[in-house]
Amino acid sequence: TRLATLLAKEVQIADVPTDLEKQAHAKGMKTISSTFPGIMTYVGMGGQYYSTPEKFDPSVPWTKREVREALNRAVNRKELQQTIFEGKGEPLYNGGYHRTLPGYNPDWEKQFEAKYGYDPDKAKKLIAQAGYPNGFKVTLISTTLPGLPEIPQLVEALDLYLRRIGLQVEIKSMEFATLRDLYRKRNVQGLMWPHRGTYRPTEENVNVYNTSKGVVAAFEHPLIDQKFEALRKSLDLTERERLLREMGDLKFEEYDVIPLLWLPVDAVVNPKVVGEYNFGTITGVWTH
Repeated sequence: TRLATLLAKEVQIADVPTDLEKQAHAKGMKTISSTFPGIMTYVGMGGQYYSTPEKFDPSVPWTKREVREALNRAVNRKELQQTIFEGKGEPLYNGGYHRTLPGYNPDWEKQFEAKYGYDPDKAKKLIAQAGYPNGFKVTLISTTLPGLPEIPQLVEALDLYLRRIGLQVEIKSMEFATLRDLYRKRNVQGLMWPHRGTYRPTEENVNVYNTSKGVVAAFEHPLIDQKFEALRKSLDLTERERLLREMGDLKFEEYDVIPLLWLPVDAVVNPKVVGEYNFGTITGVWTH
């Protein structure tokens, strides 16, 4: 629909899925990218409420670390980048952290292939070691969200990857408002879904995704709560850097999410109307 309205010149700037940009270009349209990596793309594994006992369900398979590692090793990130996103973006090594922001540990890049690299055979072994020799059921949520129109395609790819390691996958389509209500109320036990965050101060991303008071709570942990409270009280830059890195190291070692890519935000424009557009992003949508 967005592509059609753009080509009909009913709108002059549109958020168009990557695989449709070529059609827009063939009709004379142009893509302009944001100046910073605007969108953090990852897959959430719901139910990791380690700081909220009343919401924690130990029967969810990925509350076991081996399973979280297996799910990470099941995903071919390079293939996703080259196909769905046509080579765009840069690797996301740790959810919420970017190399230009405080707390980033360059060792994550060096260790990523050894710890997270695509290896479906190892993924199968890890699943079996965790007590699921016949796999388990996974519910993937497919939704639509501004800034990442490729979510349904990511879900289809994840379906193939997870079936390849012996899991039984069910895909459910859901309005994003419904999904948002579920994760804000800590009711996404047993659900997985591609999501997008944004390039913003590391402290804010940790607050949103990794504390017991976080809005999304993709992975909450008592040690992160403890260190985050110390971070909030500290004005010492060295201490703040240390605390952010320690929280990041914990997330990295625990496979808190399935990190995918940092992506630019693309605006497809009618160049006869829009000569130039310099912009940044906030929470995955347009501003500035």
